[in-house]
Amino acid sequence: MADLERQRWERLLKWLKEVHGMDTDALRLEARDVPGAGRGLFATKDIPPGSTLFEIPRKALMNITTVSPIYPSVKEGRLTSNQLVTMHLLLHKPLGEEDSKDRIFGPYISTLPRDFSSHPLTWIVKRKLKKVDPCGDYFLDQVPPSSWEAIVKLSKRFWKDWEAVSKLLKEDPTIAALSSRPMLKMAKSLDSEEYLMDFLWAWLNVNTRCIFNRIQQSPSHPDNFTLCPILDFANHGPGRTHIFPVIDADIWGVPPKLARRDSRAPRKADAFTFLGSSDYGLSAGDELLLKYGAHPNRFLFTEYGFVNPLTDGAVTTNDYSAEVDVQDLVEELIEQSGSVAPLIKSTLEEAGYWGEWTLHKSPTSAHPSWRLLSALRLICALERCSGEATLQTRLAIDSWLDVTNGSKDTISRANEDACRRKLLWLCETIRFRARKDRLSALGAGSLPRGGPDWAPWMAEVIRTLWLEELEVAEAVLACIHAGMEF
Repeated sequence: MADLERQRWERLLKWLKEVHGMDTDALRLEARDVPGAGRGLFATKDIPPGSTLFEIPRKALMNITTVSPIYPSVKEGRLTSNQLVTMHLLLHKPLGEEDSKDRIFGPYISTLPRDFSSHPLTWIVKRKLKKVDPCGDYFLDQVPPSSWEAIVKLSKRFWKDWEAVSKLLKEDPTIAALSSRPMLKMAKSLDSEEYLMDFLWAWLNVNTRCIFNRIQQSPSHPDNFTLCPILDFANHGPGRTHIFPVIDADIWGVPPKLARRDSRAPRKADAFTFLGSSDYGLSAGDELLLKYGAHPNRFLFTEYGFVNPLTDGAVTTNDYSAEVDVQDLVEELIEQSGSVAPLIKSTLEEAGYWGEWTLHKSPTSAHPSWRLLSALRLICALERCSGEATLQTRLAIDSWLDVTNGSKDTISRANEDACRRKLLWLCETIRFRARKDRLSALGAGSLPRGGPDWAPWMAEVIRTLWLEELEVAEAVLACIHAGMEF
C-alpha cells in the first residue's frame, strides 16, 4: 500500500484499540493494494477453519444507534438511517488527501474510498447537472436497457435522500454547525454543486459498504444495517466467501439484546463478530473475499459499479446463474396491443404482477420467470379484445386469474402457443440487439480519447452485461426450440 494509505490503516487500528478497546494485536489480517480493485483484506498468518477473524466493538460501527446521539435535535423518523449516516459522512468528508477531522469517527472515515468516478450513479448525476464527463456519458449510452432502468431507479433514491438531508440542514443550522468542514457550517453552501457531489460521495460509501446488522426487532426493518471498519476493505468474490458475520437472527421477533442472551454463538455481546469458514482455512497471503449476495450482474453493476467476470459460453456451460430483466420489451408488447393496453396494465398492477419480468439461466435450466409468463399470458388473452370492459374481457381475466392462483394449469392451448411465440420474440430481440453492435462498439478504439485509466476496464464490464443478456436469451431459446414446457 502507498505510505498514506498504510498510515491510515495503522491509525484505524490505533483508534479501534485505544478508543474502543479492540484487541488489534491479535488481528491476523491487513489491508493491501489489489491491482485493478483498489485495496483488499489479506491474511498475515495461517488461519485455521472456524476461527474468529475479528470482533469490531459496536460503538465503532456507524449506524443509527451510534450516529443518532450525535444529533439530538433530529427527531426520530425525520431521516432514515441511510440518510442520517450519509449526512454524518457529508459533514465530515476529508478534504483532498487530508484525513477527516471528525472527533468521533475520523480515523474510520479517513479510510473510506474517495473516488467514485467509475460508478454509474456518478455518471447520471453529472449528466443531470450538465457537468462535462465524456466517459460517463459514453458508458451510459452503451449499457443495456435493463441496466439503464436500474440506474435511473438508483438515482431516484439518491435525489430523494439529498432532498431530505439538504432540507434538514437548511432548516436547522445547529446541525451544520457540528461539521468539521468550515465552509459547510453555512447553510447557503448546500446550494452549490460541490456539496451535492460531496453528498454523492457520502451516499455511495453508505450504499456500497453497508452490511446487514440486526438493530431492530423486525428482520426487514430499514435500520438493520451498519458501516463496519476493517470489513469494508474486503472485496466481493463470486464464489465462496471467507468472512461470515454472526447475526442476531436466531430468535426473530425478539429484541436483539434478548436474542443475544439466548444465542449459543461464542462472541462478545458488545462486538460485531466475524468468523472464518468452518470448512476451510486460509494461508498467509490469501485474500479474504466477501460475497455480496447471489445477485445478477445488472444489480452488482448498478449498486456497486462492477460485475462478476464472464467468459464466452460461461452461462451455458458452467455453474453460473444469470438473469435478464425484460421490462422494456414487455412494455413494448403491451403498447402494441392497442386500445386494450391500459386494461392489461391495470390488471397486472391490481394482481401484483406488474414488473420484475425476467429470464433466468441456472446451472440446471434456462427459463422465464413465473411473473413474465403470467404477463405474457394476459397479453395474449386480451390483445384481440377492445379496450372496454366487456363480458369477453371479464371472462378472459377471470381465466387468467385462475392460472395465476393455481386453480388451473392453462388458459387454453392456443394461449400457451401464443405465449411461447412472444417469449421467442423476446429472446430473439435480446439476442439481436446484443449481437448487433454493442459487443463490438465497446472496443478500445471507440472509447473517448484521453479518458481515465479505468475506461478500458469499464468497457469490459459493460461488455459483460451484454454478454450475459445474450447467453441467457440463447439458453432460453434453446429450451423453447427443444419443446420444453415452462
